[in-house]
Amino acid sequence: MAVIGDLPSPGVAIVLVIVINGVFAFAQEYRAVRAAEQLRELLPERVYICRDGRRVEVNATVQHCARPTSAWR
Repeated sequence: MAVIGDLPSPGVAIVLVIVINGVFAFAQEYRAVRAAEQLRELLPERVYICRDGRRVEVNATVQHCARPTSAWR
């Protein structure tokens, strides 16, 4: 609107702020994705769980649901 209203300086400033905001948003999202990937690499692939009183090794990426027992309470 500022460019149409014969005020090019505010129009350019507004467009510049929008572009800079987009660049910062992209950079922040990129860093967040990289941080999440690095955290995911820290997690173990296999874990030990207690199932029916026995120690069982399972894949950590799959959810393993068990019925709550008295040990869970």
